[in-house]
Amino acid sequence: MKKQSATKTFFKIFGILLLTILIISVVYISIFLSTPLKMKEYTLTNGQQTIVFQEMVHIGETDFYKQVEENLKHYRLDGYIYAYEQVRISNMEEAKELTELTGLGIDTYGIISEQLGLDNQKNHMGHITENDINADMSAGDLIVLMKNYKNENPHVEEMSVDIEDSLKSLKEAGSMTKSIVKGTMRGMLKIASKGEVNMGEGLLQDVILKERDQKMFDIISNIEANKIVIHYGALHFKGFFERLKEADSNWKIVNEKEIKAF
Repeated sequence: MKKQSATKTFFKIFGILLLTILIISVVYISIFLSTPLKMKEYTLTNGQQTIVFQEMVHIGETDFYKQVEENLKHYRLDGYIYAYEQVRISNMEEAKELTELTGLGIDTYGIISEQLGLDNQKNHMGHITENDINADMSAGDLIVLMKNYKNENPHVEEMSVDIEDSLKSLKEAGSMTKSIVKGTMRGMLKIASKGEVNMGEGLLQDVILKERDQKMFDIISNIEANKIVIHYGALHFKGFFERLKEADSNWKIVNEKEIKAF
């Protein structure tokens, strides 16, 4: 009888512990997914040149993009040269090929942001002038790199996601489902933007990130200016900063700010 009693007591305690862990996990995940995503603005210097790197995200709140634009105005007045991220698409054929290779259409981010009650970066590119510098690669070059990568790495499996079907499902989803999607997207971006998680083998990590990190570095390195402000996707900061330090170990982060994205 004592053995049975001890066994029951053990399982009761074990059950309570499991329930406690479950509750704590659910609360932690809920807080993590509901806490706003913030984009950082890094100020870098090597003692001779200053670079301000503003992390960007394709989908966010209107206030985020307005704040970034307002900050840019001040940097321009202070003599900063502006460089930005934007894959240069020359024609509809290139746009079609990019969609086939990446699964992302021209309006994908616009549709997602609209369904989630958010804004998107494409709506806030009017501040670009002819004197500003596109620090990205052309769609043609990116297409060639992606095709070559696929040919050289046939063993690498790509994520098979039907974007059109997913967008259709999102449009038809209820408000609760859309809130969950929004929270999940926020959580995924938080994890990815930490820079501590390898995005995995494949086109995203090896081409879309690494190759464009290198292209940005090459362009920025050839700008003859002491002060440069860059707007680029958050996932590109780590690779860009690593390349800066490889070229000159004096580069360091001297200041960080945060702006709520959504």
